[in-house]
Amino acid sequence: MARTAQYVQRIERALARIESGAATGDWPSLAQLAQAAAMSEFHFHRIYRILTGETPQTTLSRARVGGSLPVLTGPDGIMGATDASAYATSQSYARALKSLTGATASQLRADPELFAKVSAQIMQPANPDGVMAVEIVELSPLKLAAARAVGDFSDLNHGFFHLFELVLEQIAPDQVTGIYGIPLDDPRHTPAELCRFDCAITASANIVPLGDLKLLQIGGGSALRLRLEGDYDNVHAALDHLYGLAIALDLELASELPLNFYHNDPEETPEEELLADIHLKLAE
Repeated sequence: MARTAQYVQRIERALARIESGAATGDWPSLAQLAQAAAMSEFHFHRIYRILTGETPQTTLSRARVGGSLPVLTGPDGIMGATDASAYATSQSYARALKSLTGATASQLRADPELFAKVSAQIMQPANPDGVMAVEIVELSPLKLAAARAVGDFSDLNHGFFHLFELVLEQIAPDQVTGIYGIPLDDPRHTPAELCRFDCAITASANIVPLGDLKLLQIGGGSALRLRLEGDYDNVHAALDHLYGLAIALDLELASELPLNFYHNDPEETPEEELLADIHLKLAE
């Protein structure tokens, strides 16, 4: 825990150095960012990418180009934006702009709506596959009512429908307080028809374990949490990312299975607005 917090603090120092560069125009080199984080460049690049979801070079480029956009639409145009972002030539600035935004300087100057969209997006990490920042959180103990689903994980809706049919025989819909999932198999290594998954809920009322229903006690404690934005089918990519982070930071994992908390119902929420928290428990 202490070691992980130290890594986070070190990366935050590198981010603060980028922010100060944006304010003063004194943009740091990658070596200076590693120095601010008190790491070798070798370790810095890898740990930075794991904790932020992008390379330090990408963050630096986003900050430089993003800060230049107001100048780009002014009277000095691309030459002024090149100077503001400290690129050596307007050609190198134009290449960075196109790479980060998908648009040219002339397109952004001519289209205010595109400019506004790009200005908002460029200040956020790209987050491939919808993966967002990882945090260390303290999980409270949970009492789950669960039903086991067996089959293709892409068809888990049937498992949750069955769970809710069983649960709503005992409690009212507004007494369901959270929706969870516990994967017992990896579909990349287990045949889809044999994959097991516990569909689960928390509730404000007591539930009796009848028929397919069972009660699960989930212990509290520290966990790595990754917030997944978008398609819930990307959960396994998110888990891979969490395992990679645990390995890189030399963290010992608890024996418990991963725990997913679903913020939204995919039947009622647009895919791009879906949110899920993926947890890996850490050993005490």
